[in-house]
Amino acid sequence: QQAYGIYLDGNFNQLSNSGNIVTQGGSSAYGVYISAGSSLAAVENNFSSVTNSGNINALDHGIYNRDHFSHLTNSGIITAANVATIYGINNEGNGAQINNSGTINANRYAIYNDGDDVTITNSGTLNGGLRLGNSDFYILGGAINGEFKGNDETNVYIGSNAITTNYTQQQNYEDLKNLTIN
Repeated sequence: QQAYGIYLDGNFNQLSNSGNIVTQGGSSAYGVYISAGSSLAAVENNFSSVTNSGNINALDHGIYNRDHFSHLTNSGIITAANVATIYGINNEGNGAQINNSGTINANRYAIYNDGDDVTITNSGTLNGGLRLGNSDFYILGGAINGEFKGNDETNVYIGSNAITTNYTQQQNYEDLKNLTIN
């Protein structure tokens, strides 16, 4: 039995949550699941979006995005199950934009990105770390509490002036682990 909190399928879905989305059991107990149904039709100016200012509490990934160019915005709280392979936000969509000014809680990765050309912005709190993949990551404040991983296609910008850093995969971003920027 599948137990999605909200399942978005089709083209150019728009979701705004200011309440509570809670999943309790079953397989695929994602708080919000965005299907890859519109991936072929999605473009930079026509995309699915999820805005959360409420609470998403999921037994699986808080938000699982499989669609390209999606915009995911969190100013609320996203909590995923306390399992290392379950993430606050799991992104597989290329060209996605992920903006966090709230709190994302997960065991290993608050945000896990497997998409290409993704932009991630954080001024909130990431409890559970971050896997960047092929992305640009803007740290505008907030905290990262946990593991921090990137690769050769990762760019990290720190501060409101977005000064680029030259981190390499070999450094494994250890100096950014458990980071707080005010």
